[in-house]
Amino acid sequence: NFPLDLASVEAPSKNG
Repeated sequence: NFPLDLASVEAPSKNG
């Protein structure tokens, strides 16, 4: 998994 995906998982609120 890419770092971008990890960041999204860490802060799902940011992605949605």
